[in-house]
Amino acid sequence: MKKTKPQQNEKSPRQFEELFGFLAEAAPFGISIVDKKEQFEYVNPAFTDLFGYSLQDIPTNEDWFHAAYPDPALRQKLLGIYNQDFSKRIGIGNKRSRTYKVRCKNGRKKVIQFRGIPLRNGKKLVTYEDITARYRAEKSVKESELKYRTLFESTPDAIMMLNKKGFFDCNDATLKMFDCSAKKVFSVTHPGSLSPQIQPDGSDSMEAANNHINTALQTGSCYFEWTHQRMDGTTFPAEVLLSIFQLGRRKVLQALVRDITPRKQAKRKLKKREQELEEKSNNLEEVNTALRVLLKKREEDKARLEEKVLLNMRELASPYLEKLKKTALDARQTSFLEILESNLNDVISPFTHRLASTYLNLTPTEIQVANLIKQGKTSKEIAELWNLSSRTVEFHRDNIRKKLQLKNKKTNLRSYLLSLR
Repeated sequence: MKKTKPQQNEKSPRQFEELFGFLAEAAPFGISIVDKKEQFEYVNPAFTDLFGYSLQDIPTNEDWFHAAYPDPALRQKLLGIYNQDFSKRIGIGNKRSRTYKVRCKNGRKKVIQFRGIPLRNGKKLVTYEDITARYRAEKSVKESELKYRTLFESTPDAIMMLNKKGFFDCNDATLKMFDCSAKKVFSVTHPGSLSPQIQPDGSDSMEAANNHINTALQTGSCYFEWTHQRMDGTTFPAEVLLSIFQLGRRKVLQALVRDITPRKQAKRKLKKREQELEEKSNNLEEVNTALRVLLKKREEDKARLEEKVLLNMRELASPYLEKLKKTALDARQTSFLEILESNLNDVISPFTHRLASTYLNLTPTEIQVANLIKQGKTSKEIAELWNLSSRTVEFHRDNIRKKLQLKNKKTNLRSYLLSLR
């Protein structure tokens, strides 16, 4: 048989080694080759940059594990996994890989993804990719998703997610609020379908819902009040906040619905209470007005009574007391007269402070004259009643005008006296 010449694309082992060396030296990830005695035969520059260890720093694989994992229990566990992986021939192209936190030579910890494949003569090739940044980013995303999901499920408000096809996610509060199953919610293709009744303003719910969605698409969010309908046909008022946000490469609409029935009921009760208080306030104002009128009337009656009592005492009692004093009385009669005068003064004393301010410092005779003037008596009539001359009455009238500061004024004396209460 003739020997066939090797094809031009076939390479000798030396060429393969040269090619591997070139690729390994230029590789952006760490590469190491460990022989069957667990001795490191090769590490590429990326390995040294990644961990800080050169080929001379890690003579054996066990030393490497000791440096990367100081804890003995963890180290033994990972060595067992490492050997088990290679026994199962987990290769570079296999989807399975191992990810661990590794301590580098400078003490820093990194998250490394290991992939390995057995080579001939019991050797092993291991690649090391630094995924610390990706790990932290994924961890942050997971934590954010967990926080959002926790809030999503724990909030008492209904939250629904809507895309072009309809609702694709909702929380338990949605099912409870609308008294329906998740299947029913996900079968709805338009938010207006959740409330098919006519809105208070007369517009169809579909048209109104479209207007709110368009506003949210233009501005990023839209807040409004909406009357929703449950599966049993009952309705409830709600606040709705529509928000547009990016979910991956798609824009989705989030609807947050809050049942405001308690708030509306409280508002109605408060309004009713305010109306009741307003009515009571008006009634009290009317009562107060009536009381003020009655009190004013009482004060006027009291003033008139005080004035009448005092004037009557001055007109009916005092003159006769004065005349009795001028008669021939014995000691006993004089004593009785003084007691009588003292008791009468005690009787009228509560009234004198008011009339004293009204009639100023008028004498008893002047008060009598003033009272007769108020009754419409003329000077001549007063003179005849008191057996006085008209000139004397005019003298008293003139003194009264002076004391009332009406001297040289055109004010009628009787009119002025009638105005005093």
